[in-house]
Amino acid sequence: MGSVRGDSAGDDTAEEHPPGEPPPIEVELLEDDADTLPEGKPNIAASGTETIGGSAGRAARLGRLGRLGQLPRAMRVLGALAAAIALTITVWPNSAPRAPRPTPQPALPASTQAAVNADLYKVHLTGTSFDHQWRDHAVMGLVLVNDAPARLTVINAELWDALGTRIGVSTQWPAADIDAGSVRSVPLTLPYACNIPTALVLPVTIRYSVSSPQDLGVSHNYEYPLTDAVWNQFAQTRASVCGAGPEGGLYVDAVDARELSPNSHDRHGFDLVIAFDAVRQPGWTLERLSAALPGITVTTGDLPLAMASGRPTLVRTNWQFADCSMSTQWEGGASRVAGAVVTYSEGGGDPGNNDQQLKVLLRPELLTKMFQAACAR
Repeated sequence: MGSVRGDSAGDDTAEEHPPGEPPPIEVELLEDDADTLPEGKPNIAASGTETIGGSAGRAARLGRLGRLGQLPRAMRVLGALAAAIALTITVWPNSAPRAPRPTPQPALPASTQAAVNADLYKVHLTGTSFDHQWRDHAVMGLVLVNDAPARLTVINAELWDALGTRIGVSTQWPAADIDAGSVRSVPLTLPYACNIPTALVLPVTIRYSVSSPQDLGVSHNYEYPLTDAVWNQFAQTRASVCGAGPEGGLYVDAVDARELSPNSHDRHGFDLVIAFDAVRQPGWTLERLSAALPGITVTTGDLPLAMASGRPTLVRTNWQFADCSMSTQWEGGASRVAGAVVTYSEGGGDPGNNDQQLKVLLRPELLTKMFQAACAR
């Protein structure tokens, strides 16, 4: 190491560095003493400057170290702790267990996959059951038989009306597994939905999807019409729950456009069957029916008519649209429209005595379809 300036010799001349070497740098060394002087000042004494020879890179590193040495001791201690923590976090092994990776399912041979796909067509509806012991809903059971040689899965089952209103849905997902060659009842929950008095549109359709347990992404969809007997049982139960007032009255079960074939002589007309149900009290008589919308005339040749007991009473009506260029004023964003008003009385007494009225609430989409079909003739 070179000589120290400011020694006892008192020589202020810098020592010459050898040729070819980079010029030396001078670093001022400080000694930090934690003790304080009597005056309360830190006991920091400055030595002289020491000339350190060596390469430029080494000189630069020493220069940085010299600057770090000038920082207070507290800051240097905190910096060392931060560096140690960062190093610990970096190198410490993660003790949390890793989530196991899902085992990939082996791909089925093409012949096997074709056989599985063919099996999806072998689950048939053989019957239905109906349970109405609950206050706000009924449960319909779909009796399905699996004729395939393998176990299959019913993904879901639903009940829909003709305009796309879902009436019921299976109680769980997937709905059920059916073993090969076995029979199983799949339950559907059918809410009564008394707060939605809009008439459902017949026919009602049962829909369910079948897949294999190995691949729920491939399925076959089935559709079956709901029988009138099962529908009438549900409709009467719902009417008894949702009917207005303890004294009973009249309830609209559904409307049906299937029963009557289009009348080629009836221009701008549409035939609609309305199913009424007596609520809790027999003896009602349907007196008359009229339209509730301007530009529409509703007529029927079935009234007056005494209400049937134990089943819906069907009334055949004809709807006439006076002007096919008129706007469909019922499409104003409402979820239901009063299409007609029926007047009924108790016991078929004199007209006007104890008459009551009930609005036939229809979906706007149904009125639009009726209007389009009538005006297309």
